[in-house]
Amino acid sequence: MFLTMDSKFGRFQYALVKVSSQNLSEAIGKLQTAFKALSPDKPFEYEFLDENVRLQYEAYERWMNVMGFSTFLAIVVSCLGVFGLSGLNIVNRTKEIGLRQVLGAGIKDIFVLMNKQYVWLCLIAFVLAVYPAWYAVDRWLSNFQFAIGSTLIWFCASAVAGLVIVLLTTTY
Repeated sequence: MFLTMDSKFGRFQYALVKVSSQNLSEAIGKLQTAFKALSPDKPFEYEFLDENVRLQYEAYERWMNVMGFSTFLAIVVSCLGVFGLSGLNIVNRTKEIGLRQVLGAGIKDIFVLMNKQYVWLCLIAFVLAVYPAWYAVDRWLSNFQFAIGSTLIWFCASAVAGLVIVLLTTTY
């Protein structure tokens, strides 16, 4: 198959050729001879489609590794912020916690009291972030040839994971 930008046959840009992998060097030699006969002034360059596709996916995988590491760092920094905020909250409410324990409050009641505000903040953050995140994911997935749609299940799973991380951080 010849793909050309010019109407003259001798000025083709790309030739896609399917060859057998058994006699690869012989096939490349024949292709080079045919290419030199058609276009002697241009250098013969070739590449294999499977290697080209593999290189594209390697670049994608490198990008995903960078994004994964950045996400991990963002989660660690946010956990440090929540940890500091909850520590400050506990210090400021030490007398209240002590008084509630004296009056018969259990560990579960103190846990609910201290974490209720963080649960609300997580839910508000989820509501504010779900549409921009859905839009970005939908745009990103539309770039693929065989695109899948984004479902609400993954967003709910990320909200639950974020809530669990916040509860573990504040409980610690």
